[in-house]
Amino acid sequence: MGSGRVFSLFSLEAIFIGFLGSALGAVIAIGVGTAVSAQLAASLFSDLPGLQLIAFDPVSILGTTLAVTGIAFLAGTLPAARAARADPVESLRYE
Repeated sequence: MGSGRVFSLFSLEAIFIGFLGSALGAVIAIGVGTAVSAQLAASLFSDLPGLQLIAFDPVSILGTTLAVTGIAFLAGTLPAARAARADPVESLRYE
């Protein structure tokens, strides 16, 4: 396996972990935020009909997911470059 393939392998892993973490975080945040908003609107703020305490903008969620994925790629670039310069067997042994 050449150094380019090792770099690609480590970089793709960083991108996948960043995307998966941000996507799961967004889904959990939407679920918890919706439940909390509904509970507060039904109890504490019941005098204010139509009140939505927590709103989620799909564009913001997508932008945040892409930003976190990009940061994960940048954070994985240095280890990927180091692994690409090292012996592939040694690099993959610790992964």
